[in-house]
Amino acid sequence: MCQIYVKAHFKYDPKDDDLIPCKEAGLPFDKGDILQIVNQDDEKWWQARLEGGEGQAGLIPGRILQERRTACEKKAQAGMAGCYSSSKKKRKMMYYATKNSDFDQHELTIYEEVAKMPPFQRKTLVLIGAQGVGRRSLISKLVLNDPERFGNTMPHTSRPPRSNEKDGCGYWFTSRNKMDKDIANHKYLEYGEYENHLYGTKLDSIRQVMRSGKMCLLDVHPQALKVLKTSEFMPYIVFIEAPQYETLCRMHKESQRDNPAKTFTDTDLHKSIEESLRLKRQYSHFFDVIIQNNDMDLTYKKLYECINQLSTEPQWVPVSWVY
Repeated sequence: MCQIYVKAHFKYDPKDDDLIPCKEAGLPFDKGDILQIVNQDDEKWWQARLEGGEGQAGLIPGRILQERRTACEKKAQAGMAGCYSSSKKKRKMMYYATKNSDFDQHELTIYEEVAKMPPFQRKTLVLIGAQGVGRRSLISKLVLNDPERFGNTMPHTSRPPRSNEKDGCGYWFTSRNKMDKDIANHKYLEYGEYENHLYGTKLDSIRQVMRSGKMCLLDVHPQALKVLKTSEFMPYIVFIEAPQYETLCRMHKESQRDNPAKTFTDTDLHKSIEESLRLKRQYSHFFDVIIQNNDMDLTYKKLYECINQLSTEPQWVPVSWVY
């Protein structure tokens, strides 16, 4: 029997498919389901069954057929998505990838070949989400509560240190020429420019945390996932989803009591919600889990439980991590 397993990155219902030769023979599945491919002789229609299920195999769209459909849908939606902004200060961010072709392929990922692994701890935890959903607070809380288990990186900058700043306290300070050279040599996961100074996260700073035996916590732009999703970094990718407007408004009012300098307008809150929806729609094929942040304490508890489950439950991971 075929031992190819794939993770589906779209929902499928044969009753809604006018192309399938026989609707009754189709196999419905949800986004995120693991499918065992039984037969791929027909490139348009594969035979598969749900992993762990004992039901009869059914027809599912082959990769080529579904990629064509998805490409047509993406063309229809072209120009509708807004640009990503990670700072209210309008910081101009630039991102690079060492494996652009891999990422382009991921953006049209239909089925991702996966393998089942025994429980193991991932090397990095990556929190993705819109501005203002609490990612930094969650990272700070994890490191504060369990510093032996979690660590985070310190950014590099070409900005000269201020009179009260020391190298290695908040930032690693370096020259513009050195940063430019390291960026050209692909030594940064991501970088950006603000007021003529460069800021960035160096890949070696992530490796240093990993070498210490800690899980490296990262809050990055989603496009950085094209570099991180490899067997070297083995990321556990969590999307922190924005709650409904009323809940987000309440959470920020509570946050302002502790930090009056934090100000968020109604426009900011609505933009966070819109951005959250866009990120979920565009990058959901990368996410291991989605947690809606309706309450910071409950979200932290859920996130911690998910991390602990990695050490107790089998995991489906990209086959490239195994072979």
